[in-house]
Amino acid sequence: SLALSTLEQAQKRFPASSEILCLLSQAYGSANLPEKAVQAAERAVQINGRHAGAWKTLGRSKAALGDLAGALQAYQGWSAVEPADPEGWMELARLAQAAQSSDVTRKALAEALWRGRRAPQVLAQSADLLESMASPHSALRMLRIAGALNPNDRLTLIRLAELSGQLGHLGTAHQTWSRVAELEPDNPTAYRKSADALWGLGQPRQAIQQWQRALELDPQDPEVRRALGRAYMQIGEVQNALNHYSAAIELSPRDPSLPLEAGVA
Repeated sequence: SLALSTLEQAQKRFPASSEILCLLSQAYGSANLPEKAVQAAERAVQINGRHAGAWKTLGRSKAALGDLAGALQAYQGWSAVEPADPEGWMELARLAQAAQSSDVTRKALAEALWRGRRAPQVLAQSADLLESMASPHSALRMLRIAGALNPNDRLTLIRLAELSGQLGHLGTAHQTWSRVAELEPDNPTAYRKSADALWGLGQPRQAIQQWQRALELDPQDPEVRRALGRAYMQIGEVQNALNHYSAAIELSPRDPSLPLEAGVA
């Protein structure tokens, strides 16, 4: 490509520039030339071993080539040159997890969390890693802190709400889905899942209000109709319950459980 050719010419003109070599390595990677990407990044590190970007580029190029051990060494070099950068520690932790190096994973994750303890993005990324390490409760704590630091981050809030529900923290799930609904008032999923949490908390009337809002936004959702049928039946409004069950059956005629549930109800 023109950009790659231009960078190759620039590298010939300025052969001792680690910055140009890093850009060239990235261009080789984009052009699906992983070996050349590694060679350019290695040369950048040789020229300037204190250039954090060179170590970062080398780590990413080696990882793309499938050389996890080499990538791990490069990311460790990045973190040594720039120890205050939580991004380097986080990438090292993710790579170490992929390489099944648990000791390095734990150390790098601890460093990332310490360096990035006030950075919502780092906390959210750590939650991903903790979930993959089968530590969902620790992941939940990270998401709670990230959500508190940035209460308008929709994606973090959704992850917090989902994980809270999965772990049985229904009060947090309801509150967080309610916050998502404030940010996205036309999102039926936020109202539906808020209602699901309220139902689990034993608050059918409050759940009905949220399910009704979800139904207004998505009238073709048979699961909301089913939920409303169940909830109305519980509070003794039998006709409303049957109306919603009938609508659910019309929307999902091949679901054999709906007539059974409606009949039992």
